[in-house]
Amino acid sequence: MSRRPAALTSVRATVRATLLVTALGAAATTGCRATRPGLPADVAAFRRVEATTPAADPAIAADPFLAGLEPLARATERIALDAAARPSGVTSPASATTRWLDGVHEEFRAILPRVGLVDTGVLYVFGAAIVAAGASPLRCAKVLLDVEAEKAALSADEASERRSSLVPGGERRMARFGLLKMGEGPFTYDFRWTFVATSRARPDGIVLVRYDFVPADDPQRVSAFSGVGMLVPHAGGTLLAEVFAVGSPLSPPFFLKSKARRAVEDILSKRIVRLRDRMASGK
Repeated sequence: MSRRPAALTSVRATVRATLLVTALGAAATTGCRATRPGLPADVAAFRRVEATTPAADPAIAADPFLAGLEPLARATERIALDAAARPSGVTSPASATTRWLDGVHEEFRAILPRVGLVDTGVLYVFGAAIVAAGASPLRCAKVLLDVEAEKAALSADEASERRSSLVPGGERRMARFGLLKMGEGPFTYDFRWTFVATSRARPDGIVLVRYDFVPADDPQRVSAFSGVGMLVPHAGGTLLAEVFAVGSPLSPPFFLKSKARRAVEDILSKRIVRLRDRMASGK
């Protein structure tokens, strides 16, 4: 692989070498709460739908730490590369880029049995990237594993830490979240799920984060919640790129499909901006 100069060297040489809903998006099945405002003004969404997943160099996607999440890892790598190469937008601390990954959706659905998950009625795969100015990857990783920070980022109604521990090169935290009364009218539901977030620092300075759904912990209307995050030193701060696969056994009727996608986008777009703000604030 050829070397890239300047600020993109660490991103391109290693990345090329790949929040929540959690939203359970599900709610996706019904749209978001009526009280949720529109997308924040600083989200510059280009919403480029990916029909396929072009090949990427395997250094990140093949990291053993991300075993079982390879489709999401490859997509995260591509988003990080794209974001780092843009002359404006995500490279500005005030901006984020978001992207639907419809091709990755089918690739990830195909491996659900291998990662211990049943098939899901609806599955959304969504990626985003943003820069946290002045914050190191390790600092940003701590925010991603902070239960209260995640609760605030998701505007979750419930959040509780199950357990936490130190692991080689990082931390692991299991937490349960709830988004309640999502939707409207007769299509209003509660969504509860548990996931494990684990971080690991690499020798090249990049920190990886994986999100693993815990199907054994009595999920409500959630059948998948998996994700990959990359925290890359960039322009004096950190470039955060993430891809999430969120599923529910509920499938929205045809007349609510577009609204369901917008609900997922709303939740996850706001989530990454709020997390970035927490990372940059140092709190």
